[in-house]
Amino acid sequence: MTAPSSRAQTAKIVTAGSIALIAASSAVVMLLFLARFGTATAADGALAAYSAYVLTTVFAQGCRITGAAAVGGANPRVQPAELAWTLGLTGTALAVLFVVAAAPLADALTATDSAAGAARDTLPVLGLGVASQFYAVAWAVLLGLQGRVTSASVSLAIGGVASLVAFVLLAPRVGVAALGWSTLFSGGIACLVMATRTGVRVAAVQWRRIRATGGLLLRENLVPLFSTTVYAEAVVIAGSLPGDGPSQDPGGTAAFALAFLVSSYICGILGTSVAIVDTIELSSDVDGVGARLQRTLPAALRVVYPAGAAVMAVGAIAAPIALGLLGSSSTTEDGALVGVLLLGLAPFTFATLATNVAFSCWFSAARVGALNRGLWFAMPLSLVAIGGGFLAFDLYGAAIGINVTTLAFAWWALRPAPSVMAFAVRRAGALLAVLAAVGIAGAGAGVLS
Repeated sequence: MTAPSSRAQTAKIVTAGSIALIAASSAVVMLLFLARFGTATAADGALAAYSAYVLTTVFAQGCRITGAAAVGGANPRVQPAELAWTLGLTGTALAVLFVVAAAPLADALTATDSAAGAARDTLPVLGLGVASQFYAVAWAVLLGLQGRVTSASVSLAIGGVASLVAFVLLAPRVGVAALGWSTLFSGGIACLVMATRTGVRVAAVQWRRIRATGGLLLRENLVPLFSTTVYAEAVVIAGSLPGDGPSQDPGGTAAFALAFLVSSYICGILGTSVAIVDTIELSSDVDGVGARLQRTLPAALRVVYPAGAAVMAVGAIAAPIALGLLGSSSTTEDGALVGVLLLGLAPFTFATLATNVAFSCWFSAARVGALNRGLWFAMPLSLVAIGGGFLAFDLYGAAIGINVTTLAFAWWALRPAPSVMAFAVRRAGALLAVLAAVGIAGAGAGVLS
């Protein structure tokens, strides 16, 4: 019989691999989407709608960590049935919102009639995808409580691969709406696989307990939501403010979305995987946030920073080549814009990686409320920095605004350990210099020009 420590180690590895496979499948979907629809204005509308999907499902994925912590342990704060009902009803409510309010949401997210039309067609299907993701996360948490973490992670990974297959098969038939159908297949197939593995029975609970659980999950997931909220703001600003640059080109917003999502995938695969493991290991400690940061962050950043920089460098060079080879609607110029924006978002990536790792220290020390207070200045700053940056330098300025905002919040997250903050700045600065050299070399070779 496998020892508990071996099972736990296997679960960690499988969970990290599952996150990586889901993110890789999503990245390939976005690459194929841009290759097929990148120069169509409808692509910008579908991706603007997709930003709303990403914002809501990041909350669902965050609940897999915070929800598991809330229902686990000797003195659980939430009962499993309460968590399952809360996630299920939240997903259902969001799906109804996406369907009923598709028209006003589309108008708010886009600037042109053709883009708004594509968003209106995509939002209802994305709403069903949102619901399926919340159901899948609820099921995964309940399976985890039964000691079936590995089974849940494998099921979610299968759903991620199913989303890629669905997009490839449906894109020629339904156009940009295939992006929405791929999300529905992702969550739906994951739920189906988990249903075949084991049964989960959820008891009835009181409505007030569901409301209390929803409030707890929201408070403890504000930080994971932050970086995605910044992205959604940038997409809305790019679609509603007058620009004078690549945002006005067909597919410009699509290129920005792909660059940001690649950066987010880097943070999700590396930062979130480390945070999951660290949260488990730190849960029994009794020291403060500063001591946890001192002990945890340097070792983590020595791994995630170089790995993230390597992915950004390869992605920046590969995007123009890949889109040049795949492109029916997209070209190497679209890929070059993706590469430039990906390198331009490097400070955001490093700051978010550090914040993700630091979050485990704050969360395990039960100090999430103090960390959340940093959002009181970070969110207003994001509107000013991204809006002002976009008006000054179009999509490049929006990227600068995103960097400024996330760096400011990273300072707040690391401030209990000044020496760790200095270490993170030195490491990030050295790698930024390397990425700048990659960008110069790519421009010189004509790849990123």
